[in-house]
Amino acid sequence: MRLGEIIKRYRKENKLTLEDFAKRCGLSKAYIGFIENGINPGTGKPLQPSVGSIRKVAAAMMIEFDELLGMIDEEVVLGDVELFSLSDKKSVSVKIPVLGRVAAGIPIEAVEEVIEYVDIPEYLTKNGSYFGLLIKGDSMTPLINDGDVVIVKKASTAVTGNIVIATTNNEDAVCKKYIKKRKTTTLQSVNPEYEDIDVSKDPDFHIWGIVTELRRKL
Repeated sequence: MRLGEIIKRYRKENKLTLEDFAKRCGLSKAYIGFIENGINPGTGKPLQPSVGSIRKVAAAMMIEFDELLGMIDEEVVLGDVELFSLSDKKSVSVKIPVLGRVAAGIPIEAVEEVIEYVDIPEYLTKNGSYFGLLIKGDSMTPLINDGDVVIVKKASTAVTGNIVIATTNNEDAVCKKYIKKRKTTTLQSVNPEYEDIDVSKDPDFHIWGIVTELRRKL
């Protein structure tokens, strides 16, 4: 399957516009459009995605690079140079707080446990509010590890497949994959050692936001 076909399917399943997905990747809307169409507009020949493109798309889809690469059956360019990359443009950044915890029943704005501030592109804040959260524990390993910081767009609803920050049973927030079926709503871990959390009948279940980016310190 082509990378463009994978992106199209993911956008459809998660109800994302081309612009929404492009912002997640840090690439331009035009470039993502070219990938989906599979044609290099300069040459008219098939567009070969680069390793850099695949890494950014994998991060936007919250899956491992190797997993996405294994799904692609077209030729891949080894170079990391991107056309139309937003990173090549001068952009203004804004600082958002990274929280050590999100407590049930306490609005994000009232949380005092700010451990640091990180920068995100200013254009993101035009479509919503964001905060960072320090991940504790290994329930989302190897996708998200203990000590990683995730960038979260504030939201109270999600679509199935989203990685969300949510509280249950009046406990501190957890980072899990949101799975919504006809009669059940569950929070899933990536680490198979952890059981799913059924929140279908939990009156205290609350979504605080959707994870849009991972920040990992080496």
